[in-house]
Amino acid sequence: MTAPSTIATTYIRAWIHKDFNTLRGLLADDVTFSGPFARLDNADDCIKGLRQMSKIVTDIVVHEQLADETDVITWFDLHTTVAGSSSHRQLEPCGRRQDHRHPRHIRSEAAAAAK
Repeated sequence: MTAPSTIATTYIRAWIHKDFNTLRGLLADDVTFSGPFARLDNADDCIKGLRQMSKIVTDIVVHEQLADETDVITWFDLHTTVAGSSSHRQLEPCGRRQDHRHPRHIRSEAAAAAK
């Protein structure tokens, strides 16, 4: 079984490198995403959103990642061509699919909204 922190690290690296096949392979088919600009309820829509967003993302800088046996939270700065840099935290509770663990719910929040 893959550790949730390994899945989260692979997810961020794949996003940085625009490796959408790896990203899709990490997500459960019924993954949900809740963020400041979208609420999605399946892996294909999540990948479509990441593809669109990646057109303006210039870098993702991870500052902290905390994990236990089932959940991961990643605090990162998202650099874009349109808004500069903004801090985000992303919670990735992982659920079981087949013999591997895959994120089932992803919640992303801008740091300013968390204050």
